[in-house]
Amino acid sequence: NNKQNHLNIKGITFRHFGKATVENGGGTIYHDRTLDLRSIHHLTIDSCIFEWNNDPMLVTGASSFFTVQHCRFKDQTGLWSHAQVKKSNDVYFQPLLGWVLPSTFGRSLENAAISMFANECRNYVVRNNYIDGYCNGITANFATNTINDADFYGNTITRSFDGIECDGPWRNLKVWGNDISQMLAGISMAPPVGGPNYIFRNVFHHIISRWNVVDDPYYIGCQPVNSYFSQGLGIKTNSGSTDGGALLYFINNTFHTADTLGFAAFIWDNEWGRMNWINNSFNSESEHLFYLASALNDTDFQLNSSHDHVDCPNGVLLQIKEIHGQFTCHETPLAANMEELIREVTGSERVSFRQTVQGDPKFKNPENGNFELEEGSPLIDVGLVLPGFYDYSGAAPDIGAKESAAAMSYVDSAPTNGLSIIFPNPTTNVWYIKSEEPIDSGVLLDGYGKFIRRFSMSSGGIENLGAELPVGIFFLELTTHSKKVDRFKLFKH
Repeated sequence: NNKQNHLNIKGITFRHFGKATVENGGGTIYHDRTLDLRSIHHLTIDSCIFEWNNDPMLVTGASSFFTVQHCRFKDQTGLWSHAQVKKSNDVYFQPLLGWVLPSTFGRSLENAAISMFANECRNYVVRNNYIDGYCNGITANFATNTINDADFYGNTITRSFDGIECDGPWRNLKVWGNDISQMLAGISMAPPVGGPNYIFRNVFHHIISRWNVVDDPYYIGCQPVNSYFSQGLGIKTNSGSTDGGALLYFINNTFHTADTLGFAAFIWDNEWGRMNWINNSFNSESEHLFYLASALNDTDFQLNSSHDHVDCPNGVLLQIKEIHGQFTCHETPLAANMEELIREVTGSERVSFRQTVQGDPKFKNPENGNFELEEGSPLIDVGLVLPGFYDYSGAAPDIGAKESAAAMSYVDSAPTNGLSIIFPNPTTNVWYIKSEEPIDSGVLLDGYGKFIRRFSMSSGGIENLGAELPVGIFFLELTTHSKKVDRFKLFKH
């Protein structure tokens, strides 16, 4: 109604608003909607329950200052196979968008817990909700709206196709602190338009593929297939549009999959303006980690990665297909080769991977969704310090979404007996050790406790240490002539 509502809807349970009306053989579909919100302002939906509703919440018109918090959404569409929802037998013309779209009754259930199809909307907050079993957790129709200043945080979204679908023009979108699991796509940006948009400290895990059919888009890798599945993606860009690319920041996220067709990122065309990955942890227990499609001679391709972590011990880190529909591919299992390979295939000079960490991240219990870091993880305190992002303990941020409680800050003084000084800590080159007493024994260990070297030094002497060491965490134990012990945790960036 385009009025300043200042309304709070709280503590109501909504059930069984779910029977869509389908006419003309699927050509016309009318959805039943639980909350039909048109041109609303200053509306909060708080602590409500939505169960077995086809479309729980739709926002249209010019809307602002809309908050959904502490709600529970439950359905089962997201449990269906990809084919059950997407199967395309007929087509129909959608007059609002001017598209010809495949249509079945399943298509009418391609719904979301929270749908934002409004025009000129701003100041949306979706926080601390639980969303289970909807086709999409949170979605917006990029053909009809621009959303400005939106915060999605603290949500748990599970068993969906797209966890968060932010296709199209979003500006100052902040997606943070969410747990998104068992999805076909963790976050969809197809295409990413507008920006800048920030995705940080989210966990995308149990990324899974779904069964599909031959007459709907399915995964085709580097050889012909005779089974039809749609791949699972942590980051999805696949619309084919390159207009108005957004500025994107992925910071301190964790991605994890064990599915044979699960990918941390599946990148299709260079759809963004500039994409930056910083302090993220990308993990696959299966065959692939990253997939880049239709990359041959894409000289405008751009990707910056800094202080990210990658691990795919049973397969390849990066697979690149030259041309979609053909089978010429390139791949590498080594982080050190990813930048060179992408540059070689695309011909682009706008690609960089800086200080990538490769190896076991030492998650506590990834099978059950616990991606906290064990003590001694190589990801602790080795991230890049970013202005404005100070939610970390220790000398620097950990890599990934979960900051370790084991992280500790050290200054240029000894933490135990005060007889020795180490500086600078952290370092980018060497540490210098100065001791008031002779050091009978200095023992240096890596982050896993493995012995590296032993040394001794005289009183008042200065020993430089670490020039030969890679980036990481190290432990140093110094035993003086009087049998006093100083212990240090050392950081090299």
